[in-house]
Amino acid sequence: MSQLTPAGNPKLFHRKEIKASFMQFGYGQQEKGTKHQLEEDMEGKYNDEIYDVFMQAVDDIVPGFSQIMEFVNGQWNKNWEVVTWKLPDDVLVQCKPTSSNWEDFRILDMFDVKAKVSGVRKEKFSLILFVGIIHSLDAYIARQVIERCNFDVLTIHDAFRCHPNNAHIMQQHYKEILADINNIELFQNILEQITGQQVSPIVGNLRTSDIMQSKYAIC
Repeated sequence: MSQLTPAGNPKLFHRKEIKASFMQFGYGQQEKGTKHQLEEDMEGKYNDEIYDVFMQAVDDIVPGFSQIMEFVNGQWNKNWEVVTWKLPDDVLVQCKPTSSNWEDFRILDMFDVKAKVSGVRKEKFSLILFVGIIHSLDAYIARQVIERCNFDVLTIHDAFRCHPNNAHIMQQHYKEILADINNIELFQNILEQITGQQVSPIVGNLRTSDIMQSKYAIC
């Protein structure tokens, strides 16, 4: 990411200075939290203009991402206690809004204790929907990589490891999985399952050939 100085020279920012902020923004972090993370990671280099540059970079690199995230989270129904959807491999995903509160308890009518209690509860608004969909797709991709590779694959979340001799094959399978997801409009299908309504296609210019020819795909 870069910003032009008044003299027209680029001011560069390192990946480590913006990675955490970008990841957290993608999970729904609001402006205040994003600014705090940028300030923490960039230390003395941060000023309020950095946030504007960061947001512009997000729009340039992943155009429409912010709008899609807002649209998905806007589908939240305050009466939901559980949201479900099924992925192409028939795995059923359950997403439950939870919250935590500190409660007072009396034990054996002798001791008073305070404990943090978590549970499912209805929420007027929750960011869990967009995040839940992302995580379910990560898990689907991981399952598909393991299923399609006829060799041992070790994976944690979206990190994959295998014998070096098999790395190119695994990378090819990974690209094919992403291309399949793009072709069947899986994101749109999940939203229709959740809302029970038809969702207009999310129009983009990402083609199968773009995915298959991409250089940045795991290995």
